[in-house]
Amino acid sequence: MVEILPSHGHMIQPLHSFLLHLIAACSMIGSIAQSRAAENKFSTDFVRVQRPDSGETLLQTAITSYSKGESSVDLVGAVHIADRAYYEALNDILNDYSAVLFELIGGEVIESERAAAAHQIENRERQDSPLPSLAVLGSMTKSLQDRLQLESQLSVVNYLPDHFIHADLTMSEFLALNQQDGNSISSFMLKQAMQGSNAKSPSTISFLIALLSKNPNRLKLLLIDQLAEADKQLASLDEENLIITQRNDRCIEKLEEALQDGHSKIAIFYGAAHFPHLEKVLLEMGYHRSAQQWLNAWTIPDMKQKPKE
Repeated sequence: MVEILPSHGHMIQPLHSFLLHLIAACSMIGSIAQSRAAENKFSTDFVRVQRPDSGETLLQTAITSYSKGESSVDLVGAVHIADRAYYEALNDILNDYSAVLFELIGGEVIESERAAAAHQIENRERQDSPLPSLAVLGSMTKSLQDRLQLESQLSVVNYLPDHFIHADLTMSEFLALNQQDGNSISSFMLKQAMQGSNAKSPSTISFLIALLSKNPNRLKLLLIDQLAEADKQLASLDEENLIITQRNDRCIEKLEEALQDGHSKIAIFYGAAHFPHLEKVLLEMGYHRSAQQWLNAWTIPDMKQKPKE
């Protein structure tokens, strides 16, 4: 998913319009999905859905470690809307790295905020989104966040520590690249939509029942598997594109700079749709996959059991 500094303001939409946005969001939220590195000798999952014997349903993101000599690089999957406890755990984990390379189009403003000891990113107000397509994505994400009663990554993750390094396009770079023929976010969304999905999409009736029940857990259960397919679609668009490969190129530049500066324990804090390509680059650089751990981003309780009084 494209992540930019948020704009504020709400649109009142009829229910059928919200449903269309919600269904579209299922295919566009690339950072909360299951990815596979098809070009590698092995496949790596970066996000998965688990259903343990406890009856819970879990959306999990991975921290995948790659080692070369004394150097280690971890791909830390980002979910843009999740449980608050997930982001609080990530804050603790990310403090242990000497450098954290983070994804955020327009995130260059953080350095000025850091220097001025400004308030959190979520409190920055923007009048309008620079692109209508980004405004639509922001609206879909906000709708999902509210309906699912989840927290925003930007509102809980602390981006202000000095070891956080912006490793994404600046807003001006993104806008300039978006003007190039065949390279816009709209053309990327069209290519992805035409590719289709192997996931079984919930019916509109199921959505309506879940929405009218006002039970966020019921809606999460409908969405979780569809979301778990989104990164496969995004990552499988192999050609050079603005959303994945060109942003990854900037991330790799920042990785090489961090290594030259002597950082030996580096985190790449990005959406999981970026990771198959980034993993391929790390393997080509001589790194090998050394470990993987999982964090619970969503925890959906067993819907068959009555809640404890």
